[in-house]
Amino acid sequence: FNPCEMTPEMEQRMIDYIKFLNKEYVNCLNNGELSPTAM
Repeated sequence: FNPCEMTPEMEQRMIDYIKFLNKEYVNCLNNGELSPTAM
């Protein structure tokens, strides 16, 4: 896998995925299930 060869579509999917992960992470923080240092 070469990041330099990513198509805009792949890039968008990755961005969406990262946003999703961030949202899940923030949910965990809000619920107190996870400490920031755990990552």
